[in-house]
Amino acid sequence: MKRVANSLNAHAAAIAIRIHATKREIQVIDNGVGIPKNMLKHIAKYNAEVIDDQQQVCKLFESNNLADIRRLADRLTITSRHQHSEETFMKVLFIIAFEMGSSFNLKQVDQRPSCGTTVSIYGFHEMPHKKWDTSIICFFIAAIAVTKLEVSFSIRDDERKKVVLRIAKPHNSIEVLRTLVGKNLPLNHVWSIQCGPERNNNYHGYADLLPSHFEVD
Repeated sequence: MKRVANSLNAHAAAIAIRIHATKREIQVIDNGVGIPKNMLKHIAKYNAEVIDDQQQVCKLFESNNLADIRRLADRLTITSRHQHSEETFMKVLFIIAFEMGSSFNLKQVDQRPSCGTTVSIYGFHEMPHKKWDTSIICFFIAAIAVTKLEVSFSIRDDERKKVVLRIAKPHNSIEVLRTLVGKNLPLNHVWSIQCGPERNNNYHGYADLLPSHFEVD
């Protein structure tokens, strides 16, 4: 979810996620403002201290920091084209024989059609098995979409070769909730709670006694 948050902070209007649970691969593609070349050089740097403690591994995973994820995955690639550039650059970080390596000199690649960033994580074996459940990932992305009405989201399960979630823009919160719990969601079971003006947010919720339905709040 941190990668999606980064995309939203970069003012992305479209975010696509691709997942392959068996291979432990995940990719997040956005059309945000992109990363300047000089910043991309320094992304995911870390202290190359050896990790031999499971508790340390858990802390690194929970941090969701790219530098920490780099230490837990076989390979991490970041490809980006900044909004003020016509060039696209890729940074590759990998592990070989338990030693860290990286391409500190960025490689220029085929130009993206628009600005934005793609983060690809390969061999992310430290990520708990239950977190690869696409239904859980769909739920969390839909929960974000409830408040990000001008952003489109999609999730593709590459193992099944199937798009499992598609939320177009613009959308409304009721449509997203119906995506989660079914098209027959009765409007009298949905309510909106207006936050104070300093927050400027709407929260939409749905509750039901049926165990098959989600609760969003």
